[in-house]
Amino acid sequence: MCIHVQSITYMHPDKDVLFSNVSFTISKGQKVALIGNNGSGKSTLMRLITKELLP
Repeated sequence: MCIHVQSITYMHPDKDVLFSNVSFTISKGQKVALIGNNGSGKSTLMRLITKELLP
């Protein structure tokens, strides 16, 4: 299994664009880390990947 994200764009209502045209692939067995400041979109990205939010 792999996770493939292609051309994802997301904007919070009434705010600036959080992600614009982001693409990446995480292969089976690959380890990754999401690192960023508070409010930078780490949790939002995970919610988009798990389809809790729609782009």
